[in-house]
Amino acid sequence: MSEPSGFRTKGKPRKSGRSVRKSSKDDLDYLFRVFYEIKVSEGRSARTLKQYDENFRFFIPYLELREIPKSIGKINLDTILRYIKYMRGEIVKFDGHEYKTVGLATSIINTRLKTLRVFFSTIQDEDYILGNPMKGVKNLKEDVTDIEVINTDVMRSLLAAPDQRYFPDSN
Repeated sequence: MSEPSGFRTKGKPRKSGRSVRKSSKDDLDYLFRVFYEIKVSEGRSARTLKQYDENFRFFIPYLELREIPKSIGKINLDTILRYIKYMRGEIVKFDGHEYKTVGLATSIINTRLKTLRVFFSTIQDEDYILGNPMKGVKNLKEDVTDIEVINTDVMRSLLAAPDQRYFPDSN
């Protein structure tokens, strides 16, 4: 995402220096630009900034799909919980393909939640909102697969298995 115009790129942004209509301060797109510029000024990496942008851009179509206005005042805990439910069981990946799946991986959902958590926390710290709709929203529990480790005897037998007489000479 290119840097939004009209913002300072150095130092911490000050709200008093912005010349925008009061109604735009409630708009999620405006608030995301403010958030993005704050993170740029904090020195976040380009990869992190790109991740913030991509994950936020997944949230907006959900709001449009559910006909929820892109107004910060309309986002609450219920909106977030329904978004999680949507990501877990309604998003269709690879529609029309033999590998079509429903729902996102838990790790992807947690990454998108992390972006929203940072976004809402930052704009709350900057006094754009009083309450944080992400307060109390925890990451989803990820399934942990146990890895079976082989013992020393099995490792020795595997290393001894190749017939070293038939390896080509390294010369």
